[in-house]
Amino acid sequence: MSHYTSLQAIITGLEKANLLDKRFIPFQPESLVTYASEEQIISLVDKTQEEFKQQDKYQEELALRESQHYKNHAGITARSTVVLETEKYLEEVKKGKPFIPNHEIPITYIGKFAGEEKNFDQPKEVEVSPLDQVKGNYKDTSKYYSASEVLCDLFAFKGLPFASQPVFLTTDTRRLNNDLKVSAFFALKSNNFTGQELASMALKNRNTVVFLGNLSEEDKDFCLKNNLGNIIPVLDINQALNFVARQVRFDYAPLSIAITGSSGKTSLKEIVSHVFRNYYPHRVVSTTGNFNNELGVPITLLDIVNSHIKHRIKPEVAVVEHGANHIGEIARTTALSCPDIAIINNVQPAHTEGFGGIKGVALAKNEIFANLNVNGVKIINLDSYTNDLMFARNGHQTLLTFSAKNPVADFYLDENTLEFQDEQITFDLYINAFEVKRLHIPQNQHNLTKEIFVDPQQVKVRTNLKGKIGAYNATAAIAVCLAGGVPLDHILYSLQNVPTPARRTKIIKTPAACYIDDSYNANPSSVLASMEILALQKQEHKYFMLGFMAELDYQTKVDFFTEVYQKYIAGEKQPFTLIANFSYVTVKPKVAANKTIYTLPISKDGKPLYVVEEHNITTPVAESSYYRLACKVFQLIKDNSVTNFAIAFKGSNSSKMNLCFKEFVQMLKNDPTHFAPEAYLSQELLEYLK
Repeated sequence: MSHYTSLQAIITGLEKANLLDKRFIPFQPESLVTYASEEQIISLVDKTQEEFKQQDKYQEELALRESQHYKNHAGITARSTVVLETEKYLEEVKKGKPFIPNHEIPITYIGKFAGEEKNFDQPKEVEVSPLDQVKGNYKDTSKYYSASEVLCDLFAFKGLPFASQPVFLTTDTRRLNNDLKVSAFFALKSNNFTGQELASMALKNRNTVVFLGNLSEEDKDFCLKNNLGNIIPVLDINQALNFVARQVRFDYAPLSIAITGSSGKTSLKEIVSHVFRNYYPHRVVSTTGNFNNELGVPITLLDIVNSHIKHRIKPEVAVVEHGANHIGEIARTTALSCPDIAIINNVQPAHTEGFGGIKGVALAKNEIFANLNVNGVKIINLDSYTNDLMFARNGHQTLLTFSAKNPVADFYLDENTLEFQDEQITFDLYINAFEVKRLHIPQNQHNLTKEIFVDPQQVKVRTNLKGKIGAYNATAAIAVCLAGGVPLDHILYSLQNVPTPARRTKIIKTPAACYIDDSYNANPSSVLASMEILALQKQEHKYFMLGFMAELDYQTKVDFFTEVYQKYIAGEKQPFTLIANFSYVTVKPKVAANKTIYTLPISKDGKPLYVVEEHNITTPVAESSYYRLACKVFQLIKDNSVTNFAIAFKGSNSSKMNLCFKEFVQMLKNDPTHFAPEAYLSQELLEYLK
């Protein structure tokens, strides 16, 4: 096992996996170009370095001048300000002009430099590591060499630390910079740029090489002449990305945690990451945003080595979120992350159109266990849909369960003790005794036991997470983190202050209003959970803004509309006003092209009940569904002279309810006569909506 992921290790692995495109590598039988001499190769390599050499020259001249000033003035003190004029100097040098400093401006240096003149000598060149030196002899151009050896020698000709340093890996040119010792960019397929264009952008940064795939003979000059030594040609760029991501995961071997579920998986990922980050500062890598698909998972795994480079300490934990919109996707992504601990947060009606109902959803989520460590831990929610596969175990795997309805679960959340307060919730949690294998030994802690033992106990959980769903997520996080070796007291302490990601039950309060932004995606269960949170707010007037819910089949929507009606609309006193793109009617309307009609299995006053749902419109803004919803609630609040309210925003991402939130706040700002800024707006709110 390598101590880090180097460029050499990657190239060697790609060659063994037959993923290198040897047509674009010198000294291969398949190579499209034959070189006349080793000098020709070196000349082509040097050609691509000219611009960087010129930049180095500017920097060296600047460093020498500053060093000389410090050396000449060491020990001199004065009351005037230190002036180096470096920016003006650089501008003149770049124009090819000599720069004469303005000696009328007093240049002074702090007295601490007295007697340190020897420290200002020109720095010596850093010796090249023996690992990064050229190994081959290319005098005989008729010989063939291994592809990995040739590529590494080309890196050596460029002076890249291809073996002695970990390599920064990215698919985003914006993350590259000249301060990195060695970096590699994956030129993935793009609708806006060709592979060559992406490679050219990346190569504007020094010490950078590019993985370029799916090449044709038209790319010959670009790879073998214009950018020799900067291109790593691969047969398929996505396969290469997946291969490297998996290699990074095993090179560093952090505790790998896989999270999936129909809803709340991103929130749970953030909670688990927060607990582990408090326990292992700067040693936790987790999925950014919702990078949870077949492209996002390998990108997340690349950040394991990037974290090592940034923090100069190896990561201990990788928390990887896995999503899916088709069967087989999670099986493929867990083949890369190879989890030690895997959890299905819940299985609920979401994306039911693509999976053929909730049974298909359950099968897709169960793939989270497909590549689980044979000694790993699988965690499931007994209160959502389950199937027999979830309870099956391979090898010496441990099954843990959590529930708020089944007291025999390993983690039992007692709903009767659940208390909702302004800034936190509290509940009693009963933990059964269990034992799991210790799946990761942290650095410098080799005296730990090979097993993790947890005693039966009852604990009081306090957390700033919101609603009953927050209690579920806290319980799930406790199960994951205990199985990962984090002490219970540390977990409970960390749960008291969990950062809230944007658009996920983010609550912002002003003197006269409470705003709940839960606009990041929606399915029936997450909408009901969000409604529950709004209903708990203390304001007299409450409004639930619900946008379109996508990717749900007909029956799932019928069940959802029925539950919402029975729970929040049919009663004598409604806990909030629902403003949505659908309405309940007792007279079946005529079919329209822009509407869908649902027949509910319930009635109102002896009459059949229907739902008329308008299709989602996003452009132009003035005609969009989200803008019309914002106008509707604004006018309702204004016409009824409501002075204190709570309002929540929820919907699928395609419904753009985050923009509905922005439009609504903008309407408040534009009417200060009725809505005083000091009462309804705050700096926190305005910054959040930027």
